[in-house]
Amino acid sequence: MGILEAGLWGGLGGLCVEALIWFGHISAWSMARRLARERGKPDERLPQLREYIDIAADSLALVTRVVLSAMAGVVFNGQITGPAAAMFLGAAAPALLLQLGRVSTVLSAPIISAPELRAPAPAPSDAPADAAEVEAP
Repeated sequence: MGILEAGLWGGLGGLCVEALIWFGHISAWSMARRLARERGKPDERLPQLREYIDIAADSLALVTRVVLSAMAGVVFNGQITGPAAAMFLGAAAPALLLQLGRVSTVLSAPIISAPELRAPAPAPSDAPADAAEVEAP
């Protein structure tokens, strides 16, 4: 699979996830409208779609997810064996890339040397010089 093809299939996987998210918002809106109609109050207005979908924010989230998904398809191109794998990778891309970011953060953490991990040595006055100084009970 070529790099471009992997990126396109990955982006399609991200788009599928966003479609499911939008479907959830639209379903919630539909249910709220149905419940408002069932209540039958003439002065009650039906919920508007803009109360359930923020076009600007949700569209930006959609574009971001598709771009991240396509990038994941390109980055992992060598490990992808087919379109389905690229789509699944694209669907999981934001979570996968977040995990990779955490790993690189851990790898860049300072390394503590072994002497700093040991318990502090007892003070010279507290420790007996030899076994003869230890009193028997």
